[in-house]
Parts: sequence; C-alpha cells; structure tokens
Amino acid sequence: NCEGSESEKPAVMIAPPPAQIIPKSFATASLLAYLITSKYVDSLPFYRLSNMFSRHGVQLSRATMCNWVIKVAALLKPMIELFIDELNRSSYVHADETPFQVLKEVGRKAAQKSYMWVIKTGAEPQPTILFNYSTSRSGKVAQQLFENFTGYIQTDGYGGYNGIKMNENQTQLGCMAHVRRKFHASIKVAGKNAKPGIAHKAFDIITNLYRIEAEASDKELSYDEIKELRKAKAQPLSLEFKKKLLRWKSAVVPGSNTGKAIKYALSEWDKLTIYLEDGRLKIDNNSAENTIRPFALGRKNWMFADTAEGAAATATIFSIVETAKANDLEPFWYMYALLEKLPELKSKEDFIPYLPQKIDRETIETLRNKHQS
Repeated sequence: NCEGSESEKPAVMIAPPPAQIIPKSFATASLLAYLITSKYVDSLPFYRLSNMFSRHGVQLSRATMCNWVIKVAALLKPMIELFIDELNRSSYVHADETPFQVLKEVGRKAAQKSYMWVIKTGAEPQPTILFNYSTSRSGKVAQQLFENFTGYIQTDGYGGYNGIKMNENQTQLGCMAHVRRKFHASIKVAGKNAKPGIAHKAFDIITNLYRIEAEASDKELSYDEIKELRKAKAQPLSLEFKKKLLRWKSAVVPGSNTGKAIKYALSEWDKLTIYLEDGRLKIDNNSAENTIRPFALGRKNWMFADTAEGAAATATIFSIVETAKANDLEPFWYMYALLEKLPELKSKEDFIPYLPQKIDRETIETLRNKHQS
C-alpha cells in the first residue's frame, strides 16, 4: 500500500498573506509609490489621476487616494522624527515659507492663509529636508522649529525669523539674492532707456560678489580656501559697498524703489556679511527657495488641501520625496522600496536603514531590475 495512513500524509502549509500597508485595501507598495510620486513629484492632482484610472476601467476616487496618503503619512511619522534629529545635529540650515490654503480647519475660514515651512541642511554631504505645515507665519512657529537647533540659520528678511534668536548659540544669516532683486526691480521700473544710476551701481557690486562665489565653485575650493578667497576679495568689496549705501541713502527719495532697496540692504547688513566668516556658508538663501519651488509648482495644480490632516500629510510626503531627490535617489523607486518594508518598521530605530541618506542603493536597484526585467 503506497498511500500510507492518514497520519503519515504530508501536511499542507499555507503561508500567511503579506502584511498590508493599509489593511482591507488594495493599496500595494507600488500603487502607493505611483500615487505619491504622481502628485508630490509630478504635480498631478488626485482628481486627474482618478480620471486617468477610470479610462482604464479602474475606479479609484480622489477621496480614497487622499485617505491612503494620510494613513501612509501617519505610518511614516518616525522618519520625520529622524529628519528632525538630523537637522538638529547639523550646524547650518536654510529656511523659507510659502502660503498654503486649507479649506476645512476648525476655527478658520477657508480663505485664510496657512503656511508651509521648509528647512534644509546647508553643508551636509547628504542633505535633509523638512517641510512643516502651520496655520501661522508668526515668529512663534520659527521659534518652535529651531528650539533645539544650534548653529547658523539662513533666511530672507522676513521679520518672523527674528523670533529664532533664542540663545547665543544661534546665528541668523541674510540673503544677498533678496537685496539684488530689490535693486533689479528698481532698474526695471526705470526702464531700458534710463541712464545708469545708483540702483545699477549697487546691482553691479552685488554681481561682483557673486562672481567671487562662482570663482570658488569653479575652482572647487575647500571651505578654508573659500574663506581665504572671500577675505581677499569679497570682504573689501563688501566694506566699500556699505560705505556707498550709507552715502546713497541721503541722495535718494526714501520711498522710491531704490530708496527702499538701500534701506533693506542696510537693515540686513550684519546678517548679509556673516557668510564671509565661514567657507561653508552661502551668500544667499537660494537653497531653501529652490527646495520649496516643487511645492509651489504642485500648489498651482492642486490649489489647496481639503483638511489640516491632508496638509500635514503633504508636509510629511514632501519631506521624504524631496530629501530622496536631494540625495540623488529616483523618488518612485525609493518610495517603492520604503513602502514595501513599511509594514515591518515599528520603532523609530527600524526606520534608520531606510532613510534616504542611509538606504542601501542596491536594495532599490534590485527592486527596479526585478520589475523591469
């Protein structure tokens, strides 16, 4: 008898189903990565994605996609805590903020402005970027964001950032690009046929300061060498510029565009020249402005967030995809790799190997090759 007894028959083992990122849904890691990069990298609104899916016979509503992203963002909160740790360990950051409308928020009208703030490490070889949603643009928000930070904080001249100077271990830098724009605006108002005046002279001096920065970049100088170059060339030019600004101040109408540009430059002067003391520091805050630009582009397409939860989720997702991009990772494949592991990541420490700054790139390449073969 070759059949054997019942007790001798091999047992049938059924493998447990893979853990779902969002229980009782068909939201796979690849689908969620596609939705996230489509909206937060390619700026496609969810209603448009819903229409695209519908053309292929897939019914996936905007509301469902929004709920999925909110749930994923909540699961990714430990990663944001790690980003905050990274920023606080840094000694130099850039910061900026931009308006963001949220329709349904307790105690607020739909038309009221909220804000998305961004902080980016300034000299780290592996950058960290943090987006933070707030209903306010006040200095209290800045104070909270930098409560545990020590070092240089580079911003534009917005007065709310004055609230970040909480202790002697924090130094605020200004942005020469903002000064340059104000003089350029004065030149534009004067018109092409206007004789070169004070605004032109100021703009030319700032251009020369930027040429020194370009020289440092072209020569790939070390931080110490950049400091020495600035000491030899930029510092004398800056001192002469300030003398001229003080002289020009009494020669122009205070309320004119040139007068306002001079006033702004002098009011920011101490912050504008701090970059001369350390080769790591930048002449302007363009790094933060460039970082916040993808959000501003997306905002033009999807216009607003429906709820405060959605706005906070947007901040979380933007933090992660922009940090991935800043670390030269392709955002879809990075998010796919991260989300595949997400059900297994429970503690804050579990997330560390999957940070954009630390993830094993072979993990991403293996996943990519597997799906492209």
